[in-house]
Amino acid sequence: MEPKETFQLKGCEVIETDQPISSSLEVRKGGKVVLLLLLQSQESRAEWVKALRGSLDKEPKPAPVRTTVKKGTIRMRMKKAMAGRMAISGAGKMMAKAAVPEEVQRLINSLRVLLQTHIGEQEALEVEDNIIKLYIKCFCLEEDGQLKLEEFLAMDLPMRQAFTSISKLRDQTVSRRADTERIMEEGIAKIRDHFRETETKLTTLLTPHLKPHTISKIGVIFKHVSNPVFLRKCIVAPPPGREQDYKFLEEEIDSLCSAMDKYLSIHYYQDE
Repeated sequence: MEPKETFQLKGCEVIETDQPISSSLEVRKGGKVVLLLLLQSQESRAEWVKALRGSLDKEPKPAPVRTTVKKGTIRMRMKKAMAGRMAISGAGKMMAKAAVPEEVQRLINSLRVLLQTHIGEQEALEVEDNIIKLYIKCFCLEEDGQLKLEEFLAMDLPMRQAFTSISKLRDQTVSRRADTERIMEEGIAKIRDHFRETETKLTTLLTPHLKPHTISKIGVIFKHVSNPVFLRKCIVAPPPGREQDYKFLEEEIDSLCSAMDKYLSIHYYQDE
């Protein structure tokens, strides 16, 4: 199947513009606009600009031609490509992120910022990529009728309970009650129990449908987000006089709690 149109980036320039919307960008060649992109946000535009400018000096290549017929519907093949191989490239990651609802994007971004203080930027980015890939694969499975929404809702419940416990623990430790240490230990234990239940249900649900390599990403994600050291240092407010012992980022944890509250305000029903 031949592509309808291709754009060679070599010799082009990528220009940020505020027309027709404030987060637009143009790809020009010889002073002529050959491609206009309207992005959802300034952050999304910056990522697209970085990915496109990084390809300007590469030699042109012919567009790939699909000559074989694979099993499954065309729609399902496209979705699998988006969820897998495409997400490896910079531009592919932008497209994958754009497919994720805003409230989920905010949650993932806030989590990544906190995680990188604990495990480093590269591993935090890997966790973010794994979450996005799994989210899109789940969407594809539901869209294709292989899984039903109510099956995902069973996994969604303990995850919401974990988010609620995180917000509660953050508020309780900030207030510094006399029994803060006990509250902290009990709170972290609850959060880990909820995340462990979420991981078990999600793994059980997806194992019949995804490859072992993909399933292993679930364990990697929850290994980091439910790590008691991470929860203690990044979620729990440090006691007075011990701030230097903690990687507590007040604005970042506030952002995470705000994103979790936004997610908790969204309710999914079988007919949505």
